Amino acid sequence: MKKVLISLAALVILIALVVFITHSSKKGPQNKAVPVKVLTLKEQTWPKIIFSPGLIQSQKEITVQASLSGGGYIQDILVKSGQAVKEGTALFTITPGDVVVRSPFDGRIGLIDINPGEFVEPGDDLVTLDVPNSLRVEFTVPQRDLDKLKLGLPVTLHLADHRTVNYNASITAIDNQLDPTSHTLRVWATLENADGKLQPGVYVNVRVEYGQSQVLAVPESAIVYSLSGDSLYKVDGGKAQQVTIKPGRSFRSWVAIKEGALQAGDKVVTSGQQNLHNSVAVNVVGEDQQSLPTINIPKK
Repeated sequence: MKKVLISLAALVILIALVVFITHSSKKGPQNKAVPVKVLTLKEQTWPKIIFSPGLIQSQKEITVQASLSGGGYIQDILVKSGQAVKEGTALFTITPGDVVVRSPFDGRIGLIDINPGEFVEPGDDLVTLDVPNSLRVEFTVPQRDLDKLKLGLPVTLHLADHRTVNYNASITAIDNQLDPTSHTLRVWATLENADGKLQPGVYVNVRVEYGQSQVLAVPESAIVYSLSGDSLYKVDGGKAQQVTIKPGRSFRSWVAIKEGALQAGDKVVTSGQQNLHNSVAVNVVGEDQQSLPTINIPKK
């Protein structure tokens, strides 16, 4: 009987030891601090911006038409497609009467789609003429942004496939009524096309800068996106604290925080957050060295 009791006691001790070891092995990693990198939040001055697609147009463009009392035949074509011409340059002669059609201003000839001997009626289109160095961009602004517009605001343009090449313009005309269907307002901004790289009809991305604001911004990698709500982690007292946020506008992989319990000086986790949950212990292994985005603020 004594041996049985000793065996039972040994078995109980063994079971207790196994339970203790198992419990300790599960508990240990949970208490281990999670290594993370952090970024110290700083206020930044960002421009307030309206974005819109735009269309490049010539500020001065006409269609040269046949000006004669009756029908006639193209006798001579005196210029070539794409040629630069001066005001008064002879473009076509039309018979009968040897009528001479001349350029009404300095500009550039478009494509000539007529041929000598072709019959034309009074008012028929002969060719387009524009001024390539004087352009404007037309774009639209939604109703909610009408109070932000004024003449002279700086506008930056870039081609969709050449984002590093910017063209500067300024607002010179604002329409006086909204489109009743889209509830948008047409706006013109003029620019000089000294290098001749922009052509009428080209689509561009338009950025209108109408003011400045102070923002807190984080690298996009710091944000945990979720269908239930976006958030990020900040370090407070050696522990991770999950903060629900509402992201604002973005710039070069940085995102402004529109809403959220954050302030300048907070340390936001930018690496390692996939292993975090609220109140877990963290070990800050380094400061994130990502540079704040440089934004050119236009001088007033």
